[in-house]
Parts: sequence; C-alpha cells; structure tokens
Amino acid sequence: MRMKSFAILLMVLLVTLAGLAFVNVGSGARPEVMLMGEWQEVFWTYEMVDGTSHTPDAGTSLSEELRNEITRGMVIHESETWRFGPGAALVLQKAGQRNDTLQWKLKGHGQMLELVFEDRHQEVYNIRELKEDELVLQFNNDMIARGVVRIILKRVSEHA
Repeated sequence: MRMKSFAILLMVLLVTLAGLAFVNVGSGARPEVMLMGEWQEVFWTYEMVDGTSHTPDAGTSLSEELRNEITRGMVIHESETWRFGPGAALVLQKAGQRNDTLQWKLKGHGQMLELVFEDRHQEVYNIRELKEDELVLQFNNDMIARGVVRIILKRVSEHA
C-alpha cells in the first residue's frame, strides 16, 4: 500500500512539473518577436582566447582600425542601426549613408542569427543575450589573434 501511495505521489509530482515547464515555455516571448524593432550598436568588445579581455568595462574597446581589420569582408561592421522588420527583413543603416536590406533567420532554437545578403552570402552570429532592451551578438575571429568579438546593441524602438 505504501509503495502504491508513493507511486501515485510521484506521478502527480511529475505531471505537475511537466505542466509548469509547459506553461513556462509557452509564456516566454519568442526570440523572433523579441528581435523586432530598431536596435543601435553601442559598442564592440574583443576577448582573446588566452583570456585577455578588451572591454569598455575594463576601459578599452576596439579601436576603429582593429575593428575594420577584424571585420574585413563583412557588411555588418559598416552599420550602426539594425531594423528587424516583418517578413524576416533586416535593414542595416549607417547614419546619413547607405542602407543594406537583407533577410534574417534564427537557427539552433534561437541561439544563432543568420543574415542572408542579396548576393546570397551569409554571416552567422551567436546570440549571447537577448533581453527586452539589449542584444549581444558574438562571432569568432581568427584574423589577428584568435578571439571572440561581441557586438552589444540597445533597443531604440519597438516594432509597430
């Protein structure tokens, strides 16, 4: 009898936990929805694989020259404002200069952002953080010294 009561209690506990997990997953905002709107690049950080860190918190961010060297051949570094819109459209804009319109999609359960340009080349970034007001993208770099580059963006406006 005691074993039967224990089994019933265990079953109720498992069903309750499964229900709570389902509600938690269902109530969280989807990354696709959270990305919608306009984001402004705030700063870039660079962390070498050996642990040496260059961040604004430590008083040093990437110089324009180093940033250009690391991102040579990438369109992303030439933008300051990112506007995620409906239909997976992304407009990359630099103040008073050109706009690039491309397609974006999330991969890996919302952990990777893939950008597809008009010429069909792709760039993939890891999403380190996605909060209501902050987006942190990361990509690996083997250019000068092996390391990780992070792009920190702040939300400017919600998508209408």
